[in-house]
Amino acid sequence: MAGEEPAALPLLAVRYAPKLDDQNETQAGRKFRFPVYVQRNGAEVGQVDTPKVEVSYDDGRTWQQVRLDRQGSAWQATVDHPRGAEFVSLRSTVSDQEGNTSTQTVIRAYALK
Repeated sequence: MAGEEPAALPLLAVRYAPKLDDQNETQAGRKFRFPVYVQRNGAEVGQVDTPKVEVSYDDGRTWQQVRLDRQGSAWQATVDHPRGAEFVSLRSTVSDQEGNTSTQTVIRAYALK
């Protein structure tokens, strides 16, 4: 409405930060750890529940729970990339104490070699 100040929506997002090579790849057939962050649109994150992160190696047909360990204001994800897999898809859900929830899926988030 006219005269009202715009306000940022309390949107939550999960950001993955795997260390990949210049082709957006990492090795298959081994354990792999990467940071997971929760961010909020235009505001402090505040109190959020531990995100639920899942991994798929078949473009989202099947999903497996990812182990997350808290590290300060972020988490470390541990996945076990199977030999022969070509791509990693990631899915997450996170919510805050006020009931805001975000679910996001990234098919082929990165490649395996």
